[in-house]
Amino acid sequence: MNTPGAQKRTHRKPSAPAGYERMASMADRIGFAPSTVYGWIADEKMAFPRPLKLTKNIALFLTVAVNAWLAERGLMQAQGAA
Repeated sequence: MNTPGAQKRTHRKPSAPAGYERMASMADRIGFAPSTVYGWIADEKMAFPRPLKLTKNIALFLTVAVNAWLAERGLMQAQGAA
């Protein structure tokens, strides 16, 4: 039941520090679904940069490492990532 003047709580994920990205923003930027990225992480042959786990639910990716991995595979330009 809503009471007059009650504010709706919104869950906002904090932004990552400079040079790091959260999964959702990184996946959007590189043009691949998070499930694809998780598959790359799980496949050791792919050698995708491992995230830095801060907590159970928070992982950060080093932006330069992800960009280098994409560039090595010729995916950066194809996906329009900067």
